[in-house]
Amino acid sequence: MSLRDGTKKMSKSDPSEMSRIHLDDDADMITAKLTKAKSDMETGITYYPETRPEVANLLTIYAAVTHQRVNEAAIECESLNFSALHRLFNNTVFYWKILRIWTVFFPMVRQRQR
Repeated sequence: MSLRDGTKKMSKSDPSEMSRIHLDDDADMITAKLTKAKSDMETGITYYPETRPEVANLLTIYAAVTHQRVNEAAIECESLNFSALHRLFNNTVFYWKILRIWTVFFPMVRQRQR
C-alpha cells in the first residue's frame, strides 16, 4: 500500500515519489520515505483497515517483513506511540530491504550487465 495514502496501492504512476519505495532507492531515501509514512492522529496502535487505513498499512507491511500475522504485529505494537512505531517500522523495513533485496537484486543486475 502507498506510504502516503493507506487506501491506495503503491504505484509508480502516483505523482508522489514519497508514496513508494523503489528497488534502487538509496539508504537515505528509504529512511526519509519510511519516516514520513502517513499514520493518523488517533491514540494507540490498532489494526482497523476500514477506519485506520494508514496504521493498518504500516502494520501490514511490518507483519510481512517480520513474517508475522497482522494481528500478531498489532499486539506487538499496541503499546507503542507513533514515533516509536515509525522508528520500529523504519528500522525493520529498511534492514529487511538492505539484507534481502540489495544483496540479491544488485548482484543479479551487475551479472546481467556483463
